[in-house]
Amino acid sequence: MTEQTTQIAHSEPLQRDSLEHFDNGNVPDVQLAGDVYQPEAFEVTPCFKASSGNFVLLAFFISAMVLGKQILLELYVLSGADAIPPNLFVVITNGVVYLFAFMAIVKIVKIFQTSYSHRIVVTPHHVELIQGIADKKSTKINIAHIRAVDIEKSAADRIIDVGTIRIAASSTEGYEIEASGINHPERLRDFLKHRIGVLQYNEIPDPSIRY
Repeated sequence: MTEQTTQIAHSEPLQRDSLEHFDNGNVPDVQLAGDVYQPEAFEVTPCFKASSGNFVLLAFFISAMVLGKQILLELYVLSGADAIPPNLFVVITNGVVYLFAFMAIVKIVKIFQTSYSHRIVVTPHHVELIQGIADKKSTKINIAHIRAVDIEKSAADRIIDVGTIRIAASSTEGYEIEASGINHPERLRDFLKHRIGVLQYNEIPDPSIRY
């Protein structure tokens, strides 16, 4: 079950109770150009919390790989060692160990892909999604042209406060930017909503509204 939220607010800038540093440490500093406030550019990358399910499975596969042969041997001895020839038993146990080792490697690759496959770069006037590890692909949107910022969270995502953020520009259908594994996605949405209000509706910039 997923929860999808779509909000774009232009009338009143949102206030935040705390300016604490978040997990990824990418809290923008304040820049002042004359008397005009400009937030510092910052990056948002998928957090490791988003891979918590993969970490649990990885731990299980490694445990099964280490302990699996011993457990199968004990079961083999308890069964009387008559049902399966010893040579066949060795082949089966080695196959089980190799299977769990392969699945552990797959999960390690999945965790790496989830954590480093994309990042969002936010500047005072643009949002850019950079995808890829070796081959890079980027999508850049002017914040003043954003028409929707949507957040999608599964039940598990709500527990650890991560989610997928989707951003659509006013001139197109669908979403130009879609990034999963974002820590505290509502805070990023609130920051973008305030920048939209500043750039589109001349709201007063508020340095306290940060990601």
